Amino acid sequence: MKRPRKQQLFSSCQTNTPCVIFISCKKPVDPVRLVLTHLYAVKASGITKTRHALRLTPISVSCSAAMESIQQMCKKLFTQYFERQPDQTYTFKIELKMRNHTTLSRPDLLKTIAECVPPPHKVNLDSPQVFILVEVFKALCGVSVVQDYDTLRKFNVQELATASRTEGVSVEDIVSRV
Repeated sequence: MKRPRKQQLFSSCQTNTPCVIFISCKKPVDPVRLVLTHLYAVKASGITKTRHALRLTPISVSCSAAMESIQQMCKKLFTQYFERQPDQTYTFKIELKMRNHTTLSRPDLLKTIAECVPPPHKVNLDSPQVFILVEVFKALCGVSVVQDYDTLRKFNVQELATASRTEGVSVEDIVSRV
């Protein structure tokens, strides 16, 4: 008699694209928190612990790469994120990456996503407090809202480790941010 199979928290998804790996996380794992925790540890120690991974991009929610689906998904995610602290007004920047996708145009997609952000928050391309990461890959779209994207070297693990070794970051400073 077979034992029931345990549900895996992480599973690898096929992308059929060289140099791109997508790993799906099941609840209770939060992909943004997972990536930030790893990056803060890299910044504190200067050791990557990932041999071949160059950049880690968290995806909080995903849907098909259709304008209506993306709009619904963004409205839901943004209201959840921005309503955590309703008194604070954030500045944001949308970081859009499109790979192997030709259906949606970049300017239309940027405009649609920006319109989904609740009203008191404003766009700031120079020094935003929050980054909205949008990855369009083939027929899928993934979105997440993150902070410290610039200070963590755009989530480039190798560059972050090199910079932290030369700067000498204190461990207490890193632990207080996580």
